[in-house]
Amino acid sequence: MKNINVNYTPKMENEIRELSPITYDIAVVLAEKFGKKLRSVIAKACSMDKVEYIARERVAKNGSAIVRKAEMVESIAKSLATDEDLSGLEKATKASLDALMRSIR
Repeated sequence: MKNINVNYTPKMENEIRELSPITYDIAVVLAEKFGKKLRSVIAKACSMDKVEYIARERVAKNGSAIVRKAEMVESIAKSLATDEDLSGLEKATKASLDALMRSIR
């Protein structure tokens, strides 16, 4: 007979269900409490029925909100009050687009 290794006991699973929806902060607490890795707790919550995991909002390395280059190009076009197609600017670096936006304003 095969010996099956159970990573999460029914008690642990019940606690995850009771705390649903699971956020990043709750997962951190559960990982510490269960002696598991954070990614393991998040993966378990995602794989369980009737348990919702709410992911953290993504932020840039400097902590600011993530802005897509397409949105930056659109903002530049509005600032210039032009109807011209500026989609080629999307190939520029974010730093260049940011510098251009600051110089326009």
